[in-house]
Amino acid sequence: MKEKPEIYIGIDCDGVLGDFTGHCLEKVRMMGEPSPKTEDIIEYRIEKFLSPEQVQYMYSALKQKNFWANLPLIPGAQDAIAEIKYFGFNVLYVTAAWGTCPDWQWLRADWLKRYFDANEDDIIICRKKGHILVDAMIDDYDKNIRDFVTKQPGKTAFLMAQPWNSNSSVVTLPNVCRVDWNEIISVLPDLAYNLGLK
Repeated sequence: MKEKPEIYIGIDCDGVLGDFTGHCLEKVRMMGEPSPKTEDIIEYRIEKFLSPEQVQYMYSALKQKNFWANLPLIPGAQDAIAEIKYFGFNVLYVTAAWGTCPDWQWLRADWLKRYFDANEDDIIICRKKGHILVDAMIDDYDKNIRDFVTKQPGKTAFLMAQPWNSNSSVVTLPNVCRVDWNEIISVLPDLAYNLGLK
């Protein structure tokens, strides 16, 4: 019997698994000033939509351990990861570090363990995600998706649908599509078949 290949999907964390932007805005609202909603953040850098005082307050919150420990989930993320694993894909959690928070690495690993049963060996901390050798990538930052498919032509990339990437031109590139978690689940059978898992 032919042995099934080891197929890996690289999955970003903030904006894909955890609601980083919503959590930031929730903290900013504690100032009691008018603040944008998640749907108002139509560019990747949230700072552009906040006042200087709000940006300072947000950065202060990002230094706190409880911000990262209590990061809320993106709806559907847990079920989707379970489905991805069910189809035989190996999951690598590819995440960029937040250097101003003490123990960020431990907090991120603990969060991923609690919600996705991730082992430390499944976590890659880096910013240049195009260098990560996986068979497919899921990310909400269109620059990361562009880098991935440019450096690894022929690979599949999913741009996680968020307000800040709704007009991204990266979806015009081969093998790139903008999707939510339900849409990713719906294409798993075909993806598994095309990559030799089924």
